[in-house]
Amino acid sequence: RLEPKLLDICLGWHFWRFEVAVMLCSEEMAVDYEVTANGVTKTATFWVQAAGEPFHVGYTSCNGISSSVPADHYARQDPTYCWRDILQVHERRPIHVLIGGGDQVYSDGVWKKEAFVAWGDLHKTHKRDATWTEEHQDQATSFYLANYVESFTTPVVSEAYASLPSYMIWDDHDIWDGYGSYSKVLQAGEFFSGLFAVARRFYLLFQLHTTEEIAIRNEQLEWIDKDKADGFHSVKYVFRDDGRC
Repeated sequence: RLEPKLLDICLGWHFWRFEVAVMLCSEEMAVDYEVTANGVTKTATFWVQAAGEPFHVGYTSCNGISSSVPADHYARQDPTYCWRDILQVHERRPIHVLIGGGDQVYSDGVWKKEAFVAWGDLHKTHKRDATWTEEHQDQATSFYLANYVESFTTPVVSEAYASLPSYMIWDDHDIWDGYGSYSKVLQAGEFFSGLFAVARRFYLLFQLHTTEEIAIRNEQLEWIDKDKADGFHSVKYVFRDDGRC
């Protein structure tokens, strides 16, 4: 039985982190686990490779649907297409780790929230000087939380995440469309900085299962010199040399 660590509480949702260590054996091994919350128990299985043997890596990005895929393409008609394909590969040959290359969620819809539509209607000379208000904070928080919950609990998608140990890198759509390509003045302004902070909070919670405070304390994240870049990076050892993963 593992004791979880409470990472955050937001709008009635509790975020828990379980620390799991698995010793690699001479053969590939399935690890069964179960999680009970509010009287409901969910079971799942993930796989680890044999000690000293190569591990099988899966990779996905854009939630399986790039903007270059035509609207009438069959993959766009079924948003779980990518994930069903991944699970079929996993069934034939277990995937030991799944790398998410970015755009695991599409957060562009935040600009349809009332407070953000109003910002979009401002003249460009006023946008960079716009303040970040409590209304913006509340609407952004509810949007990103709901967007992640809806995306990650979609049938098949949730099965994949429960079965495949994952490490996820974020891209612009996890934040909002085009982030990083706007002018430095606009991105450094109070408004964009406030929205970015909300997007980062939920990226860390849902995709890296941590918080900024914990990650920096554990040296999972390192701040980049602001004179060189804006943001942070992380380095992750997927499998350790001492036989544990």
